[in-house]
Amino acid sequence: MNNSHIIIGYGNWAKKIIKFLKRNNFFSRIIVITRKKQFFILPKYKKIDRKDLNNIFLKAKSVHICSNNQSHFLYIKKFVNLNKDIIVEKPFINSQKELQNINKIIKRNNKKILVNYTDLYNSFFPKIKKIFYNNLNNKIYLNVIYSKQDKKFKKKYQCVNEWLDHPLSIILELFKSFPKFKIIGFKSVYRNKIINEELEVQYKLKNILISFLITNMNKKKRIFIIKTLKKNYFFDLNDRLIKNNKSSFYNLYKNLNKINKSKNLFNLSFHKKIFKEKLKIIKKLK
Repeated sequence: MNNSHIIIGYGNWAKKIIKFLKRNNFFSRIIVITRKKQFFILPKYKKIDRKDLNNIFLKAKSVHICSNNQSHFLYIKKFVNLNKDIIVEKPFINSQKELQNINKIIKRNNKKILVNYTDLYNSFFPKIKKIFYNNLNNKIYLNVIYSKQDKKFKKKYQCVNEWLDHPLSIILELFKSFPKFKIIGFKSVYRNKIINEELEVQYKLKNILISFLITNMNKKKRIFIIKTLKKNYFFDLNDRLIKNNKSSFYNLYKNLNKINKSKNLFNLSFHKKIFKEKLKIIKKLK
């Protein structure tokens, strides 16, 4: 593709995305913007003067917001008004006020935003959907575990807030709405200026039971277990076979090309439902 793409932020996640984009030739030019500096990273490294940014913004086709989630609203507002195709990392936004403002901006500009709910773009997820929908008439149990011990948090509920979007996006995509939830357990431990948290939540609807565990107390895990009457299925997202399949980045950027078509994942209502459900859970914890 002969076009320009902007990456906001240059942390570990942004670097992974840039590495993927360079390897797969999605864009002819990639521009990185941080709070302190800005530069071309493709076709080759070159510093950019701050005064040239507006012209670069106008020419770019799309943007991926990978900065701190507290800055998401400002960047979304800026690039929606510039009529760019937008990918934003989760959490999408941080408050009801931001949600209301984004709602107005998007309606005024008739734009859609692609939020990177990573699991929904992973190659294994269509298999989970197929298993799930093929067993709806029988008892079915889905258990999801998200664990990453090296992730450090300094505020209470920060771990929960950052990770809840993952399981909630899966539940919403499967159910199309949220059944009533039940908090099975919650721990928050402050030690050596770091907060470790563990949250287990359960959703139940007729013969379907979904539970998920979020924790930064255990070693890195990302596991999906589906139990049906006939068979049990196990998906380990750290498994090489899954990792070597088409990456979630590939499917994410493939969807960016379809962003102006009507798709559930692009609609603001999908993001709003996840945000509101997350607020309910955190409110219940508090």
